[in-house]
Amino acid sequence: MDDDRGGARLMVDHLVSLGHRRIEYTTHPLGGLERPHVLAQTARLDGFVAAMRRHGLEPDVIETSYTEEGGHRAALEALTGSTSPTAIFAGADIAALGVLRAAEERGLRAPEDLTVTVYGNVDASAIGRVSLTAVDQCHLTGQMSARLLLERLEGRVQPVHYAVAPRLLPRGTSAAPAAGARVPKRPG
Repeated sequence: MDDDRGGARLMVDHLVSLGHRRIEYTTHPLGGLERPHVLAQTARLDGFVAAMRRHGLEPDVIETSYTEEGGHRAALEALTGSTSPTAIFAGADIAALGVLRAAEERGLRAPEDLTVTVYGNVDASAIGRVSLTAVDQCHLTGQMSARLLLERLEGRVQPVHYAVAPRLLPRGTSAAPAAGARVPKRPG
């Protein structure tokens, strides 16, 4: 099991340490499940909201699909608001690619004009041109799954619960906000 709440906290702490105060988070619809039976995006959202409030900041969230187009729409919405964010934290890698596309269409560079980060870390996130700052949730998941499977094959019948601690991977899309950062409004 991943600590999605803790991973979101890691990213918010990183962004705040860089000086960001206007951080937008994109999340997938929560699916109507009730606690304690929630999906990963619910735990990530809860972690984001709690971390923002711990820093005395107002959480700003846009619900969208975890698709490239969903990330694109969310970023355009965020960047046309009255107070544009200096950082957008996408809840999934594919949505972050849409955020990067929207920023590029607006003439914004990451991280000079807009910091873009992600919860995920698929292989494409590390490609030099993309270089997304990420919360890595799967660095031990496969190894742990194989170990648990082997234990079951060897006769373990008792349930076991493991939490995989997420880690922050700072890369090329996060930096301090530019002094007096102003995001240009969408052309009319």
